[in-house]
Amino acid sequence: MSNGITELRFHGLTELDVIRLENSLDTSLLQFEEQSLEGDRYGELATITAIIIVSVAALKALSAWLVKNRQATHIERTLEKVYVDGTRETVTIKIDLSKSTVPEAELVKQLGIDIDPKLFA
Repeated sequence: MSNGITELRFHGLTELDVIRLENSLDTSLLQFEEQSLEGDRYGELATITAIIIVSVAALKALSAWLVKNRQATHIERTLEKVYVDGTRETVTIKIDLSKSTVPEAELVKQLGIDIDPKLFA
């Protein structure tokens, strides 16, 4: 179903992003890792990595989270795809909300995940 992609990792999230993700996704498909600060970054806000287990439900919720509360008509996020064999690939997704495409289908297309677009209708 997912071309060997088992999880998606979003790095550099804030506490507000975490709250919004927790409100959008099934928590059984979601984990968080706090990114440690390096010595010279003392006093800066820590960021968090969200780890999302790939499924149709998670992709629908992820798409909703990406477009929710956005003022711009263009979304650009960098994330990491993790494959079954442990290989990781960093990709940047770009979704133009002014186009008539379904955001979920566009997300799946850009991630290269083999899921029938009809599931997002």
